[in-house]
Amino acid sequence: MKVKLGERPPYSVKFFLSNYTREKRAEHTVHCRICMNRVKSEFSLFVNVKPEDWDHVNGRFLPNTKHLSHLNFKLSEIEGRIEEHYQELKYSGMAISAKLIRNKMLGKGPTLSATTLLKFFDQYITEISHKTEEYEAPTVQHYRATRDHLIKFFKSVGITDMPLKSLNRNMLDRFETYLLSTHNDQLGRPMKRNTANRYLIKLKVVVNNALRKELIAKNPFVGFRIKYVITKKVHLTTDEIKLIKKHSLGENPALIRVRDVFMFSVYTGLRFTDALNLKSQSISMHEDGNYWITLDQAKTDDPLHIPLLLDAEKIYLKYMNRPELKGHVLPRLSNQKVNLNLKLIGELVGIQKKLTHHVARHTFATTIMLEQGIDIKAVSKLLGHTNLKTTEIYAQVTRKQLSDVAARLNKKSAQVSLAQQVIKETVNQS
Repeated sequence: MKVKLGERPPYSVKFFLSNYTREKRAEHTVHCRICMNRVKSEFSLFVNVKPEDWDHVNGRFLPNTKHLSHLNFKLSEIEGRIEEHYQELKYSGMAISAKLIRNKMLGKGPTLSATTLLKFFDQYITEISHKTEEYEAPTVQHYRATRDHLIKFFKSVGITDMPLKSLNRNMLDRFETYLLSTHNDQLGRPMKRNTANRYLIKLKVVVNNALRKELIAKNPFVGFRIKYVITKKVHLTTDEIKLIKKHSLGENPALIRVRDVFMFSVYTGLRFTDALNLKSQSISMHEDGNYWITLDQAKTDDPLHIPLLLDAEKIYLKYMNRPELKGHVLPRLSNQKVNLNLKLIGELVGIQKKLTHHVARHTFATTIMLEQGIDIKAVSKLLGHTNLKTTEIYAQVTRKQLSDVAARLNKKSAQVSLAQQVIKETVNQS
Protein backbone atom coordinates (compact mmCIF):
# COMPACT_ATOMS: atom_id res chain seq x y z
CA MET A 1 0.00 0.00 0.00
CA LYS A 2 1.24 3.52 -0.80
CA VAL A 3 1.48 5.54 2.36
CA LYS A 4 3.26 8.64 3.58
CA LEU A 5 6.81 8.19 4.74
CA GLY A 6 6.82 6.96 8.31
CA GLU A 7 3.11 6.06 8.31
CA ARG A 8 2.28 2.41 8.98
CA PRO A 9 -0.33 0.73 6.73
CA PRO A 10 -3.61 -0.13 8.49
CA TYR A 11 -3.46 -3.74 7.38
CA SER A 12 -0.90 -6.40 6.42
CA VAL A 13 -0.85 -8.96 3.59
CA LYS A 14 0.94 -12.31 3.80
CA PHE A 15 1.20 -15.20 1.32
CA PHE A 16 1.76 -18.69 2.75
CA LEU A 17 1.35 -22.41 2.03
CA SER A 18 -1.78 -24.05 3.46
CA ASN A 19 -1.27 -26.79 6.08
CA TYR A 20 2.50 -26.78 5.44
CA THR A 21 3.47 -27.41 9.07
CA ARG A 22 0.87 -30.15 9.64
CA GLU A 23 0.90 -32.13 6.43
CA LYS A 24 3.81 -33.33 4.34
CA ARG A 25 2.66 -33.27 0.75
CA ALA A 26 4.37 -32.92 -2.60
CA GLU A 27 2.56 -29.67 -3.25
CA HIS A 28 0.63 -27.15 -1.19
CA THR A 29 -1.88 -24.46 -2.15
CA VAL A 30 -0.82 -20.82 -1.85
CA HIS A 31 -3.11 -18.74 0.37
CA CYS A 32 -3.38 -15.01 1.04
CA ARG A 33 -3.99 -13.68 4.53
CA ILE A 34 -5.19 -10.13 5.26
CA CYS A 35 -4.81 -8.94 8.83
CA MET A 36 -6.43 -5.74 10.11
CA ASN A 37 -6.96 -4.68 13.72
CA ARG A 38 -5.61 -8.11 14.77
CA VAL A 39 -8.40 -9.89 12.88
CA LYS A 40 -7.37 -12.25 10.05
CA SER A 41 -9.17 -13.27 6.90
CA GLU A 42 -7.80 -15.71 4.29
CA PHE A 43 -8.54 -16.95 0.80
CA SER A 44 -6.96 -19.43 -1.60
CA LEU A 45 -5.14 -18.37 -4.77
CA PHE A 46 -5.79 -21.85 -6.30
CA VAL A 47 -2.12 -22.22 -7.18
CA ASN A 48 -0.06 -25.22 -6.00
CA VAL A 49 3.68 -25.16 -5.40
CA LYS A 50 6.33 -27.55 -4.10
CA PRO A 51 7.65 -26.58 -0.64
CA GLU A 52 11.22 -26.43 -2.01
CA ASP A 53 10.10 -23.77 -4.53
CA TRP A 54 8.67 -21.47 -1.88
CA ASP A 55 10.42 -18.76 0.19
CA HIS A 56 8.74 -19.23 3.57
CA VAL A 57 10.37 -16.14 5.12
CA ASN A 58 9.40 -13.58 2.45
CA GLY A 59 6.22 -15.30 1.28
CA ARG A 60 7.25 -15.49 -2.38
CA PHE A 61 8.03 -18.08 -5.04
CA LEU A 62 11.70 -18.88 -5.37
CA PRO A 63 12.59 -17.73 -8.91
CA ASN A 64 13.89 -21.16 -9.92
CA THR A 65 12.04 -21.01 -13.24
CA LYS A 66 10.62 -18.32 -15.50
CA HIS A 67 7.13 -19.47 -14.58
CA LEU A 68 7.76 -19.01 -10.84
CA SER A 69 9.23 -15.52 -11.42
CA HIS A 70 6.06 -14.61 -13.32
CA LEU A 71 3.92 -15.83 -10.42
CA ASN A 72 5.74 -13.38 -8.11
CA PHE A 73 4.50 -10.55 -10.33
CA LYS A 74 1.00 -11.94 -9.91
CA LEU A 75 1.38 -11.78 -6.11
CA SER A 76 2.37 -8.11 -6.38
CA GLU A 77 -0.70 -7.49 -8.53
CA ILE A 78 -2.87 -9.05 -5.83
CA GLU A 79 -1.35 -6.68 -3.24
CA GLY A 80 -2.16 -3.79 -5.56
CA ARG A 81 -5.77 -4.91 -5.94
CA ILE A 82 -6.09 -5.20 -2.15
CA GLU A 83 -4.88 -1.60 -1.87
CA GLU A 84 -7.43 -0.47 -4.46
CA HIS A 85 -10.27 -2.20 -2.61
CA TYR A 86 -9.12 -0.66 0.68
CA GLN A 87 -9.11 2.84 -0.84
CA GLU A 88 -12.53 2.29 -2.41
CA LEU A 89 -13.97 1.12 0.91
CA LYS A 90 -12.28 3.99 2.74
CA TYR A 91 -13.94 6.65 0.64
CA SER A 92 -17.28 4.87 0.67
CA GLY A 93 -17.64 5.68 4.36
CA MET A 94 -18.05 1.98 5.30
CA ALA A 95 -16.42 0.39 8.33
CA ILE A 96 -13.45 -1.51 6.89
CA SER A 97 -12.41 -4.99 8.01
CA ALA A 98 -10.08 -7.72 6.75
CA LYS A 99 -13.13 -9.84 5.88
CA LEU A 100 -14.71 -7.04 3.86
CA ILE A 101 -11.51 -6.58 1.83
CA ARG A 102 -11.31 -10.36 1.33
CA ASN A 103 -14.91 -10.47 0.10
CA LYS A 104 -14.19 -7.67 -2.35
CA MET A 105 -11.22 -9.69 -3.68
CA LEU A 106 -13.54 -12.66 -4.21
CA GLY A 107 -16.24 -10.55 -5.84
CA LYS A 108 -18.62 -11.05 -2.92
CA GLY A 109 -18.40 -7.63 -1.33
CA PRO A 110 -21.10 -4.94 -1.47
CA THR A 111 -21.39 -3.04 -4.73
CA LEU A 112 -20.02 0.42 -4.07
CA SER A 113 -21.16 3.38 -6.06
CA ALA A 114 -18.36 5.46 -7.55
CA THR A 115 -17.19 8.34 -5.38
CA THR A 116 -19.11 11.45 -6.36
CA LEU A 117 -17.76 14.97 -6.63
CA LEU A 118 -19.90 16.40 -3.83
CA LYS A 119 -19.23 13.42 -1.59
CA PHE A 120 -15.49 13.77 -2.01
CA PHE A 121 -15.83 17.55 -1.55
CA ASP A 122 -17.49 16.88 1.82
CA GLN A 123 -14.67 14.52 2.83
CA TYR A 124 -12.06 17.11 1.87
CA ILE A 125 -13.82 19.83 3.89
CA THR A 126 -13.96 17.50 6.88
CA GLU A 127 -10.23 16.79 6.56
CA ILE A 128 -9.13 20.43 6.40
CA SER A 129 -11.53 21.56 9.12
CA HIS A 130 -9.56 19.36 11.55
CA LYS A 131 -6.24 20.93 10.47
CA THR A 132 -6.80 24.14 12.42
CA GLU A 133 -3.14 25.16 12.33
CA GLU A 134 -3.09 25.05 8.52
CA TYR A 135 -6.59 26.22 7.60
CA GLU A 136 -8.32 29.25 9.11
CA ALA A 137 -12.10 29.11 9.58
CA PRO A 138 -12.74 31.63 6.73
CA THR A 139 -10.76 29.39 4.33
CA VAL A 140 -12.82 26.34 5.26
CA GLN A 141 -15.96 28.43 4.85
CA HIS A 142 -14.87 29.42 1.34
CA TYR A 143 -14.62 25.73 0.41
CA ARG A 144 -18.16 25.26 1.73
CA ALA A 145 -19.30 28.22 -0.40
CA THR A 146 -17.67 26.62 -3.44
CA ARG A 147 -19.60 23.41 -2.74
CA ASP A 148 -22.83 25.41 -2.48
CA HIS A 149 -22.18 26.95 -5.89
CA LEU A 150 -21.60 23.46 -7.31
CA ILE A 151 -24.95 22.27 -5.93
CA LYS A 152 -26.74 25.23 -7.55
CA PHE A 153 -24.88 24.62 -10.80
CA PHE A 154 -25.85 20.92 -10.84
CA LYS A 155 -29.47 21.90 -10.22
CA SER A 156 -29.32 24.29 -13.19
CA VAL A 157 -28.22 21.46 -15.51
CA GLY A 158 -30.75 18.97 -14.13
CA ILE A 159 -28.54 16.73 -11.93
CA THR A 160 -27.95 16.37 -8.19
CA ASP A 161 -24.34 15.13 -8.29
CA MET A 162 -21.86 13.43 -10.63
CA PRO A 163 -19.19 10.71 -10.38
CA LEU A 164 -15.84 12.23 -9.52
CA LYS A 165 -14.28 10.38 -12.46
CA SER A 166 -16.77 12.01 -14.86
CA LEU A 167 -15.61 15.57 -14.17
CA ASN A 168 -14.14 16.81 -17.44
CA ARG A 169 -13.10 19.96 -19.29
CA ASN A 170 -16.59 20.52 -20.70
CA MET A 171 -18.15 20.46 -17.24
CA LEU A 172 -15.53 22.92 -15.95
CA ASP A 173 -16.29 25.29 -18.83
CA ARG A 174 -20.01 25.09 -18.03
CA PHE A 175 -19.40 25.72 -14.32
CA GLU A 176 -17.25 28.75 -15.14
CA THR A 177 -19.98 30.12 -17.44
CA TYR A 178 -22.57 29.53 -14.70
CA LEU A 179 -20.53 31.52 -12.15
CA LEU A 180 -20.01 34.43 -14.53
CA SER A 181 -23.54 34.65 -15.90
CA THR A 182 -25.93 33.62 -13.10
CA HIS A 183 -27.50 36.26 -10.84
CA ASN A 184 -25.98 36.12 -7.37
CA ASP A 185 -28.49 37.03 -4.64
CA GLN A 186 -25.78 38.21 -2.26
CA LEU A 187 -24.11 40.49 -4.83
CA GLY A 188 -27.28 41.49 -6.64
CA ARG A 189 -25.60 40.64 -9.96
CA PRO A 190 -23.47 37.89 -11.54
CA MET A 191 -20.06 37.61 -9.92
CA LYS A 192 -17.04 39.12 -11.66
CA ARG A 193 -14.14 37.22 -13.17
CA ASN A 194 -11.71 37.34 -10.22
CA THR A 195 -14.44 36.35 -7.75
CA ALA A 196 -15.38 33.37 -9.92
CA ASN A 197 -11.70 32.45 -10.13
CA ARG A 198 -11.52 32.00 -6.36
CA TYR A 199 -14.21 29.30 -6.52
CA LEU A 200 -12.57 27.63 -9.53
CA ILE A 201 -9.24 27.55 -7.67
CA LYS A 202 -10.88 25.90 -4.65
CA LEU A 203 -12.39 23.25 -6.93
CA LYS A 204 -8.98 22.72 -8.53
CA VAL A 205 -7.38 22.14 -5.11
CA VAL A 206 -10.00 19.47 -4.31
CA VAL A 207 -9.46 17.78 -7.70
CA ASN A 208 -5.68 17.75 -7.16
CA ASN A 209 -6.29 16.08 -3.80
CA ALA A 210 -8.34 13.37 -5.55
CA LEU A 211 -5.47 12.90 -8.01
CA ARG A 212 -2.96 12.43 -5.18
CA LYS A 213 -5.26 9.82 -3.64
CA GLU A 214 -5.49 8.07 -7.03
CA LEU A 215 -9.28 8.34 -7.11
CA ILE A 216 -9.10 9.77 -10.62
CA ALA A 217 -6.54 9.02 -13.32
CA LYS A 218 -6.84 12.16 -15.43
CA ASN A 219 -6.71 15.80 -14.35
CA PRO A 220 -9.70 17.64 -15.91
CA PHE A 221 -7.96 20.98 -15.30
CA VAL A 222 -5.20 20.20 -17.81
CA GLY A 223 -5.60 22.83 -20.53
CA PHE A 224 -8.22 24.75 -18.52
CA ARG A 225 -6.91 28.29 -18.16
CA ILE A 226 -8.10 30.39 -15.23
CA LYS A 227 -8.07 33.93 -16.60
CA TYR A 228 -7.25 36.88 -14.37
CA VAL A 229 -8.31 40.50 -14.74
CA ILE A 230 -5.96 43.13 -13.34
CA THR A 231 -8.09 45.31 -11.08
CA LYS A 232 -7.30 48.70 -9.64
CA LYS A 233 -6.52 48.55 -5.93
CA VAL A 234 -8.93 50.85 -4.11
CA HIS A 235 -7.24 53.05 -1.52
CA LEU A 236 -8.15 56.17 0.41
CA THR A 237 -6.53 59.54 -0.10
CA THR A 238 -5.13 61.61 2.77
CA ASP A 239 -8.26 63.80 2.74
CA GLU A 240 -10.54 60.76 2.84
CA ILE A 241 -8.63 59.35 5.81
CA LYS A 242 -9.14 62.67 7.64
CA LEU A 243 -12.87 62.58 6.86
CA ILE A 244 -13.25 59.17 8.52
CA LYS A 245 -11.05 60.07 11.52
CA LYS A 246 -12.79 63.37 12.33
CA HIS A 247 -16.43 62.38 11.74
CA SER A 248 -18.52 61.86 14.88
CA LEU A 249 -20.33 58.86 13.33
CA GLY A 250 -23.36 59.94 15.34
CA GLU A 251 -21.50 58.82 18.48
CA ASN A 252 -22.54 55.28 17.55
CA PRO A 253 -20.34 52.88 19.61
CA ALA A 254 -20.61 50.05 17.05
CA LEU A 255 -19.48 52.28 14.17
CA ILE A 256 -16.68 53.74 16.27
CA ARG A 257 -15.37 50.24 17.06
CA VAL A 258 -15.45 49.33 13.34
CA ARG A 259 -13.63 52.57 12.51
CA ASP A 260 -10.92 51.77 15.07
CA VAL A 261 -10.45 48.27 13.61
CA PHE A 262 -10.26 49.74 10.10
CA MET A 263 -7.90 52.61 11.01
CA PHE A 264 -5.58 50.27 12.91
CA SER A 265 -4.95 48.43 9.63
CA VAL A 266 -4.66 51.73 7.73
CA TYR A 267 -1.64 52.51 9.92
CA THR A 268 -0.21 48.96 10.20
CA GLY A 269 -1.11 47.32 6.88
CA LEU A 270 -2.32 44.19 8.69
CA ARG A 271 -4.81 41.86 7.03
CA PHE A 272 -8.14 41.43 8.79
CA THR A 273 -7.33 38.02 10.31
CA ASP A 274 -3.93 39.17 11.60
CA ALA A 275 -5.39 42.36 13.06
CA LEU A 276 -8.32 40.65 14.81
CA ASN A 277 -6.18 37.79 16.15
CA LEU A 278 -3.47 40.14 17.41
CA LYS A 279 -2.76 39.52 21.11
CA SER A 280 -1.30 41.95 23.62
CA GLN A 281 1.81 39.81 24.02
CA SER A 282 2.54 40.35 20.31
CA ILE A 283 3.16 44.08 20.97
CA SER A 284 6.14 45.20 23.03
CA MET A 285 8.20 48.32 23.66
CA HIS A 286 11.71 48.19 22.14
CA GLU A 287 14.89 50.05 23.04
CA ASP A 288 14.13 52.65 20.33
CA GLY A 289 11.14 53.81 22.39
CA ASN A 290 8.58 52.50 19.89
CA TYR A 291 6.01 49.75 20.17
CA TRP A 292 6.65 46.84 17.75
CA ILE A 293 4.33 44.12 16.46
CA THR A 294 5.73 40.59 16.18
CA LEU A 295 3.56 37.82 14.73
CA ASP A 296 3.32 34.96 12.23
CA GLN A 297 0.98 35.92 9.39
CA ALA A 298 -2.11 33.71 9.14
CA LYS A 299 -2.16 33.69 5.32
CA THR A 300 1.50 32.81 4.71
CA ASP A 301 2.80 31.72 8.14
CA ASP A 302 5.77 34.06 7.49
CA PRO A 303 7.05 36.13 10.46
CA LEU A 304 6.24 39.85 10.58
CA HIS A 305 8.12 42.41 12.69
CA ILE A 306 6.98 46.01 12.24
CA PRO A 307 6.99 49.25 14.29
CA LEU A 308 3.68 50.72 15.46
CA LEU A 309 2.96 54.16 13.98
CA LEU A 310 1.61 56.79 16.41
CA ASP A 311 -1.96 56.69 15.04
CA ALA A 312 -2.04 52.91 15.45
CA GLU A 313 -0.46 53.24 18.89
CA LYS A 314 -3.35 55.47 20.03
CA ILE A 315 -5.88 52.81 19.07
CA TYR A 316 -3.78 50.12 20.79
CA LEU A 317 -3.63 52.15 24.02
CA LYS A 318 -7.37 52.92 23.81
CA TYR A 319 -8.27 49.23 24.08
CA MET A 320 -5.36 48.15 26.29
CA ASN A 321 -6.33 45.89 29.19
CA ARG A 322 -10.02 45.75 28.27
CA PRO A 323 -11.23 42.58 30.08
CA GLU A 324 -13.90 41.84 27.45
CA LEU A 325 -11.20 41.49 24.78
CA LYS A 326 -9.55 38.60 26.67
CA GLY A 327 -6.01 39.59 25.73
CA HIS A 328 -6.78 40.70 22.18
CA VAL A 329 -5.74 44.14 20.96
CA LEU A 330 -8.91 45.01 19.01
CA PRO A 331 -12.67 44.46 19.47
CA ARG A 332 -13.85 41.03 18.37
CA LEU A 333 -15.84 41.53 15.16
CA SER A 334 -16.57 39.42 12.10
CA ASN A 335 -15.24 40.44 8.71
CA GLN A 336 -18.80 40.52 7.38
CA LYS A 337 -19.95 42.87 10.15
CA VAL A 338 -16.93 45.15 9.67
CA ASN A 339 -17.52 45.43 5.92
CA LEU A 340 -21.25 46.04 6.40
CA ASN A 341 -20.59 48.89 8.84
CA LEU A 342 -17.79 50.31 6.70
CA LYS A 343 -20.39 50.77 3.96
CA LEU A 344 -22.48 52.82 6.41
CA ILE A 345 -19.42 54.83 7.48
CA GLY A 346 -18.61 55.60 3.84
CA GLU A 347 -22.16 56.89 3.29
CA LEU A 348 -22.04 58.99 6.47
CA VAL A 349 -18.74 60.74 5.68
CA GLY A 350 -19.45 61.10 1.95
CA ILE A 351 -16.90 58.70 0.44
CA GLN A 352 -18.09 57.22 -2.86
CA LYS A 353 -15.56 54.37 -2.94
CA LYS A 354 -16.64 50.89 -1.84
CA LEU A 355 -15.13 50.46 1.61
CA THR A 356 -14.01 47.04 2.82
CA HIS A 357 -11.45 46.20 5.46
CA HIS A 358 -8.91 45.25 2.79
CA VAL A 359 -8.99 48.85 1.53
CA ALA A 360 -7.09 49.67 4.72
CA ARG A 361 -4.13 47.52 3.64
CA HIS A 362 -4.11 49.15 0.18
CA THR A 363 -4.28 52.59 1.84
CA PHE A 364 -1.35 51.79 4.09
CA ALA A 365 0.76 50.67 1.13
CA THR A 366 -0.14 53.50 -1.23
CA THR A 367 -1.13 56.60 0.77
CA ILE A 368 0.70 56.12 4.08
CA MET A 369 3.90 54.70 2.58
CA LEU A 370 4.56 55.04 -1.16
CA GLU A 371 3.08 58.52 -1.58
CA GLN A 372 5.26 59.71 1.28
CA GLY A 373 8.36 58.57 -0.58
CA ILE A 374 9.04 55.40 1.44
CA ASP A 375 11.22 52.99 -0.54
CA ILE A 376 9.24 50.08 -2.02
CA LYS A 377 11.63 47.55 -0.45
CA ALA A 378 10.82 48.92 3.01
CA VAL A 379 7.09 48.84 2.18
CA SER A 380 7.45 45.21 1.11
CA LYS A 381 8.93 44.34 4.51
CA LEU A 382 6.21 46.23 6.37
CA LEU A 383 3.50 44.40 4.42
CA GLY A 384 5.13 41.03 5.14
CA HIS A 385 5.74 40.21 1.48
CA THR A 386 8.48 37.74 0.59
CA ASN A 387 8.45 38.75 -3.08
CA LEU A 388 8.95 42.35 -4.18
CA LYS A 389 6.74 41.74 -7.24
CA THR A 390 3.77 41.32 -4.91
CA THR A 391 4.38 44.80 -3.49
CA GLU A 392 4.79 46.33 -6.94
CA ILE A 393 1.04 45.84 -7.44
CA TYR A 394 0.56 48.77 -5.05
CA ALA A 395 3.16 50.96 -6.77
CA GLN A 396 0.63 52.63 -9.06
CA VAL A 397 1.19 56.27 -9.96
CA THR A 398 -1.47 58.31 -8.18
CA ARG A 399 -2.84 61.75 -9.01
CA LYS A 400 -1.04 63.19 -5.98
CA GLN A 401 2.28 61.80 -7.17
CA LEU A 402 1.72 63.32 -10.63
CA SER A 403 0.81 66.63 -8.99
CA ASP A 404 4.00 66.50 -6.91
CA VAL A 405 6.05 65.85 -10.05
CA ALA A 406 4.41 68.81 -11.80
CA ALA A 407 5.08 71.04 -8.77
CA ARG A 408 8.77 70.09 -8.69
CA LEU A 409 9.11 70.70 -12.43
CA ASN A 410 7.34 74.05 -12.17
CA LYS A 411 9.61 75.00 -9.28
CA LYS A 412 12.72 74.12 -11.28
CA SER A 413 11.35 75.99 -14.30
CA ALA A 414 10.71 79.07 -12.17
CA GLN A 415 14.24 78.89 -10.74
CA VAL A 416 15.72 78.68 -14.24
CA SER A 417 13.62 81.64 -15.44
CA LEU A 418 14.69 83.69 -12.43
CA ALA A 419 18.36 82.88 -13.06
CA GLN A 420 18.00 83.83 -16.70
CA GLN A 421 16.35 87.13 -15.73
CA VAL A 422 19.17 87.96 -13.28
CA ILE A 423 21.80 87.20 -15.93
CA LYS A 424 19.95 89.35 -18.49
CA GLU A 425 19.67 92.30 -16.09
CA THR A 426 23.38 91.99 -15.16
CA VAL A 427 24.37 92.02 -18.83
CA ASN A 428 22.19 95.07 -19.50
CA GLN A 429 23.67 96.96 -16.54
CA SER A 430 27.22 96.29 -17.73
